[in-house]
Amino acid sequence: MDRRIAPTGLLLLALALAAAGCGAILPTTPGTSSRAAATQTRAAELAQLATLTAPTATPNAVATQTRTAELAQLATLTAPTPTPNAVATQTRTAEVAQLATFTAATPTVARAEATGAVTTSVGRVANTEILIALVSDAKRTTAYICDGATSAQWFSGSLTGNSIDLLSDEGTHLTATLAPDRKQASGMLMTPDGRALSFSTVVAPGNDRAGLYSATGTANGQNFVMGVIVLASGEFRGIVEHGESLTPVANATFGANGLTATVTGLGTLTAQRVTTP
Repeated sequence: MDRRIAPTGLLLLALALAAAGCGAILPTTPGTSSRAAATQTRAAELAQLATLTAPTATPNAVATQTRTAELAQLATLTAPTPTPNAVATQTRTAEVAQLATFTAATPTVARAEATGAVTTSVGRVANTEILIALVSDAKRTTAYICDGATSAQWFSGSLTGNSIDLLSDEGTHLTATLAPDRKQASGMLMTPDGRALSFSTVVAPGNDRAGLYSATGTANGQNFVMGVIVLASGEFRGIVEHGESLTPVANATFGANGLTATVTGLGTLTAQRVTTP
């Protein structure tokens, strides 16, 4: 018996199996299944590669934000800060103002130096008949002592602050200190014979006769030096030195900023108020 199944039978058998829920058993072309698997594998690899190589949005955004923050911080560090500049400007302004205060001339001092403001004070040497006069400006002092009989000495020199330190031609040493307002002075005379004589003076305002008067010149062929000290009370002592002689000024007539006196052997002499040391 021939056991071969006809094609029609095979078709019917396949349909029956499909209806029963069994997978169809179909012939396949050799190699088709392997190529499909390879294709799927390749697609998976490409998808994975794309995932690995594709740019990630979030990291780029983070990097951009980080870079922005870094640039902002750099700008903050390098940009000039207004507040320190303002403080520096205020400090410099204060320094300039202070410097201007230190270096600016004081009007009162400037006027005193420019005019050589002069003060004159007169007084007595303690326990003697000697009168003393001091005439000082900002830099120098002239002093004169006279007993109206046998002694008359002139002093002149530099003034250091309010301190006076002078030596006469006769060898008497005069030291004194002026009050800050120069309206008074006190000091000491050291004579060549070793005596220490104290003295004090008060200002002669110049609106009365008090002060120091002097004159130099030639009279009757003789050179002379005349000095007269007048106290506020009107009391005075004066001597005219001529040659080897000392002649007292016994009488005086006062005029505007001066006096005249008649001196034996010399005639009438005129002395002016001393206004510069």
